[in-house]
Amino acid sequence: MGENFRKGQCENFKKGCDAAMDRMSTPSLFRRPDLQVYCYDADCLSGKTIAIGDALHAQISQDGNTAYLSKGCETVAIIEGDGVTQLRDAMKDSDCPDFTEVKVISACEISESITVQATI
Repeated sequence: MGENFRKGQCENFKKGCDAAMDRMSTPSLFRRPDLQVYCYDADCLSGKTIAIGDALHAQISQDGNTAYLSKGCETVAIIEGDGVTQLRDAMKDSDCPDFTEVKVISACEISESITVQATI
């Protein structure tokens, strides 16, 4: 009687695994053509630590030549050059043109640079 019970548990486990794999492999997200994903390179300020996955707020400076990335109320990184021009143009067309949220997708401790991703 114990062996039949174990055999039934094993079969149910396999069925559960197959069902879970089917759920994981089916696409469940909707496509949003109105959202665009942009990536920008930024330089960390000295002494500031940023980890992959951190959410930062990006805000363009008054003169439009620099974008400041802040964690809370502390500026931790800046974007300059072509990246700030592209970010400014993307933010201009968004719902909130003053600032946007970006996510850190890669970080290099040696060069103190990060790559951030913005969904606008």
